[in-house]
Amino acid sequence: MTKETPVRSFAGTVSFHGHACPGLAIGYRAAVHALETFHAGRDEDEELVAIVENDAC
Repeated sequence: MTKETPVRSFAGTVSFHGHACPGLAIGYRAAVHALETFHAGRDEDEELVAIVENDAC
């Protein structure tokens, strides 16, 4: 990731989620890929928010 796109480490994501699981790993990789593909970063005022779920966990 670039300096413009700070991303929480996978370990930090596991800490936030509560445990490591396949759904978390896939979601983390998908989110990092999307941020890189769209050259996006965190929205400063949270006007743009995505809530994405699956039934893996």
